[in-house]
Amino acid sequence: MPRLNEVFGIATSVPKYTYVDRASLDQKFIYLLGCDQHIVIHGASKQGKTILRKKNL
Repeated sequence: MPRLNEVFGIATSVPKYTYVDRASLDQKFIYLLGCDQHIVIHGASKQGKTILRKKNL
């Protein structure tokens, strides 16, 4: 079982655990990376935009 600080908080690395199952989001992002188009990632603060980019690029 992960510890609380392994799930929540701010980190500079890609976290091993998150509190949201993002498997389908990561798969869709990887698919879109293979398409010949621009990708815009937007949203409010602390929603995981940077981690999505770091993990998949």
